[in-house]
Formats: sequence, structure tokens, C-alpha cells
Amino acid sequence: MSKLFTMIAAAATLTATAAQAEPKRFQADGLTYEYETQTDARGATVLVGRTLEGGSFRLVVKNGQVRGTANGQPVSFSVADSRGAAGRARPVEIASR
Repeated sequence: MSKLFTMIAAAATLTATAAQAEPKRFQADGLTYEYETQTDARGATVLVGRTLEGGSFRLVVKNGQVRGTANGQPVSFSVADSRGAAGRARPVEIASR
């Protein structure tokens, strides 16, 4: 469960400030995560992604809170609580043409 929280926290922190259209990747706790962000109709940032090892997540970030599901489990925490986990995440370079 700690790896799951670390992954969610890192993804939420890395994207809480701005939404991007192209997939992003990062590594944390030996897993590689890939996700995309969107802005929903209410202005919340939505992260939809997966681990390359088979897990999935959908998170909604708004007003300093993160809510959603990770591997089918409900999650909820503040962006502030996730800041330490983001420090352990490393971006992964993706080749583009």
C-alpha cells in the first residue's frame, strides 16, 4: 500500500500545477508510471494513468485535494501531504520523433 500511496502522491504533486496533453512518465519505488492530464468542466486536473507493470489510476486534483482510485481502491489525500513522495520520483525520458 505504501508504494501505491507514493505513486499517487508523486503523480499528483508533479501535475497539480499545470495540465499537459502528452503522456508523462516517472519512476518511483522501482516502478514506472505513465499518465496524461486533462482539465475537466469544473476546472479540476484529472490524471489518468497506469504503471508499466500493470496497475492503473484515475485522480482528480482540485483545491489542494486529491481524490480518485488506484488499482480499484479509493484514495483521498491533500496535495501538501504528497510533497515528500514527489521528491523520490525521477522523470523518465521518452524518445520522440
